[in-house]
Amino acid sequence: MDISVIVVTYNQADTIGRTLDSVLGQVFEGSFEVIVGDDCSSDGTRAICEEYARRYPDKVRYLRRERNLGVVGNYFDCIRRARGRYLADCAGDDQWVDPRKLAHQFDYLERHPDVTAVYTDWLCCNVDGTDPRRHELRPEVHGIETYERGALVFPVLTNSIMPHLCTALYRKSVVEKYMDGEPSRFMGLMVEDADAPLSLEGSRYVAEDPQIMMALSAEGRTAVLPGATLYYSVGGDSISRRRDYGRRLQHFVRETSQQLEMAELFGVGREALSGYLRGKLDYMWSLAWRSDSREAVAALRGLVAKFGLRGGIKSKIYGLMVRLK
Repeated sequence: MDISVIVVTYNQADTIGRTLDSVLGQVFEGSFEVIVGDDCSSDGTRAICEEYARRYPDKVRYLRRERNLGVVGNYFDCIRRARGRYLADCAGDDQWVDPRKLAHQFDYLERHPDVTAVYTDWLCCNVDGTDPRRHELRPEVHGIETYERGALVFPVLTNSIMPHLCTALYRKSVVEKYMDGEPSRFMGLMVEDADAPLSLEGSRYVAEDPQIMMALSAEGRTAVLPGATLYYSVGGDSISRRRDYGRRLQHFVRETSQQLEMAELFGVGREALSGYLRGKLDYMWSLAWRSDSREAVAALRGLVAKFGLRGGIKSKIYGLMVRLK
C-alpha cells in the first residue's frame, strides 16, 4: 500500500461526508486507503461513515470507537492500523480542494528520499466550506519552500511557523520510530508497567500534530509546495476560544505542559523558550484572573511549580489579583 489517509472524526455529521468526498476524489495512480477513526460519535456521524464503508469497501476502513479515546489516542491508533508507506490526514470538518494533492506529494517524496514530509499551502474557510481566505499568520507560498533537518523543530514548538499537518504527506516510519521509542513523551501515555500493553485512552496531551511535525523535521528535510490543497474549517466550537475562561485556561495549561515535554524530547533548551513562555504565562494568568474556576487556577499553579516557570511583571500582577479575589 502506498498511502494511508487518516480521517479522525467526532460528532461531525454535517461535514464528514464532504471530507470523505474530497479524499476519495483524489486522482492517484498508486494505491491508497482511507482510515476513518470515529471517536464514539453520538450524532449521525456513524451512519454516514458506515454508508461510505459500504459504498467503497476497497478504500474505506471504518473504525468505530466504543469508548472515547480523545483526538490524540484516536489519531495514533489509526497510525498503528495504517498499511501505507506514507501517511496523510484530513480532519472530519476540513476538505481537500486539489484532486492531485496526493499525486504531487507522492512524486516529490519518491524523488527526494531525504525528505520526510511534504506540506502545501492552505486556506481557512467557514464551517460550511464557504469563504476561503488566508490565515493572517500564514503568508502565501509562492515557490517550493525547503527546510533543512531540524529547522522546523523550534518554530513548530512555539507556533511561529505554521505548517498544517492536514496538508502533509509524510513517512510513516519516522512517526513509528517515536511511537515505539518514546510512547510516554511522544503520545502522552501513562506507562506504568513496561510489560503491559499500551493503552491509547486518556493521553495527557491536547494535540497530536506538533510532535509529529517536530519529529518529521528532526529526522530529515521537509518541503512546502505552493498552491492551497486544504480548506481548514474555522469558526466552530473551539476550546481555545471559548468565553468559559476556566476551560480555556485548562486547555492552555495542558498545551504548555505538552510543549515543555516536547522541548525536552527534541532538545530545545529552556533558555531558548524563555521569552515565549513569559508571554504565555502572562496570558494564562490573565485568564486565571477572569476565571471563577478554582480547579483551573490550581492547574496553572501546578504547572508553574512542576516546571519551575517564571513569568514577567504581568504574571505577578495578575497572580496577586487572583489571590485577592
